[in-house]
Amino acid sequence: MQPVDLATFQSLSETAIAKQVCEAGHSCWALAMGGTRRAYLAQGGILAAPSDLDGYYHWAEAAQREVFERLYRYGVESIVLIGRIPADRGAIYAAFLRETLQRLVGNAARRECYQRLQLRVRVAGAFDQIAAAVDAPDLPALFTELVETTAHASGPILTYLFRGSWHDPATEEAQYGYQLGMQLGHAPTRAELIQAYYAEPIPPLSVYVGSGRPRIGMLRPPFLCGNEDLYWSHGPLMRLDDHAWRRVIYDHLWARRTTGGRNYAADDHTLLTIRNALSAQDGRIIGIGRNHELGFWVAE
Repeated sequence: MQPVDLATFQSLSETAIAKQVCEAGHSCWALAMGGTRRAYLAQGGILAAPSDLDGYYHWAEAAQREVFERLYRYGVESIVLIGRIPADRGAIYAAFLRETLQRLVGNAARRECYQRLQLRVRVAGAFDQIAAAVDAPDLPALFTELVETTAHASGPILTYLFRGSWHDPATEEAQYGYQLGMQLGHAPTRAELIQAYYAEPIPPLSVYVGSGRPRIGMLRPPFLCGNEDLYWSHGPLMRLDDHAWRRVIYDHLWARRTTGGRNYAADDHTLLTIRNALSAQDGRIIGIGRNHELGFWVAE
């Protein structure tokens, strides 16, 4: 795999970029796609009455699907879509979440995508607790049916990871590891934990892309994190265009591949270059922002 400059990379075909992604090794991306309702309103959608929800669900499904279909075309082998399930927002929001889960995961357009791309669909998370939180006792059966009907597909992996706001990630992982270890009779390996939790030998994360406030918290995919490259979009991920996604891929493949233990020459040019680089970075802290007048966080 030969390095290229960013301008050249932006001009490459999808096939050429996919070849570079594949040559880099197993690629597993996690996407935390928040801000969907704001993105819908910003592009002219209306959410003023219950009758408006059909339009929202149709748009949200298509917008989300466009993101992960693009990444599959770019050679990503496994994608984890992370969804947050709050349990403290009342019955109306629970009903909204219930419809969202049912429509975004199992509607006709999404199922056509599974078939067309030959996706192996996986669903991870505490199904029973999530079903109770959104008052949808049929959700576990829906998830199980999706997994079973796509189990023998030949394409990439798509994992839905639903994370309840009540989870403490560290406690959850420790408890799960302890229980699995008791079943196995030995301390489980990372591969055994991943296989048991996701029902698939998913590789550790290569990339995590979030939006809004730069934090992972309970959105962290259990057992997959540790060596991934982290990226945050100021706005919702479905608003990123192809140019932006190529910048992320380029940074992951090339810009971050620096070598450790560098020796710097003692000449004046090298020292000036170091001073200028550090001066440009002074005071610039990723993650500082403000509370917008409408109540959400925005970066500086």
